Amino acid sequence: VGTLDEVGVTAQNLGQRSAINRQIRSNSIVNIVSKDKIESLPDQNAAESVGRLPGVAIQRDGGEGQKVAIRGLSPRFNSITINGERLPSSDANDRSFDLSALSSDAIQGIELFKSWTPNLEGDAIGGTVNFVTKIADKDWNGKFRYLHGYNGQQQEFGQHRINFDIGNRFFSDKLGILLSANYQRADRSQDRFGGDYNVQADVNNQGIEETFTENINLEDRLETRYRYGATASIDYTFDRGDIRLFTNYSQTDRDQIRRRRRYRFDS
Repeated sequence: VGTLDEVGVTAQNLGQRSAINRQIRSNSIVNIVSKDKIESLPDQNAAESVGRLPGVAIQRDGGEGQKVAIRGLSPRFNSITINGERLPSSDANDRSFDLSALSSDAIQGIELFKSWTPNLEGDAIGGTVNFVTKIADKDWNGKFRYLHGYNGQQQEFGQHRINFDIGNRFFSDKLGILLSANYQRADRSQDRFGGDYNVQADVNNQGIEETFTENINLEDRLETRYRYGATASIDYTFDRGDIRLFTNYSQTDRDQIRRRRRYRFDS
């Protein structure tokens, strides 16, 4: 049996350490995620990244996260901001925002505020999610990421996610320019079951209500989603403060084939 004098573990959660310290020093209830933590997770979009935080639930479509519910409240009661600027609603029926349009590769940090402070939106009853975008590092640098996956339902390996960014700082590191592009192909096929039911009222006053099945729908939905995106970030640092310009382009194409069989019991 051998003995060890010392065991040293380094480079673990170095990027997340400052985020944890900010949470400890904060006067409000806040969760902060750093860029290193986001990049270590295979999240499909920004909604998936936020969904890993405590007190957050994800509303999904085809298995993919779209909107977040904070502390059990509907997404329409939350506020979504980028660098402190509020995003307009992407839903025609309420003021919620679809986070699947924002790639997690363009995010440098996530700040989730669960309590009100004077600098936050007053109508965010559930909470506020603020995304901090990436800025260019010193000297020319680029990063390429490729993720590959397998879909068990369709039994295919055609799941791809690619991201590339490049940037540099100029004029004594005061001006930073960062360009990023991403592509994703994901199979969101699913088998669905649905039915319509009818309750017959107690017409004979015997305290009995009968439930009848009117029809049953069995659906086989084949769906492939293609997502294209690009971001550009420009920042200029002054002696007291900085200016940031961030723009994002996102497009999602869906190819669907639906096969449905309906059983009508009334006929």
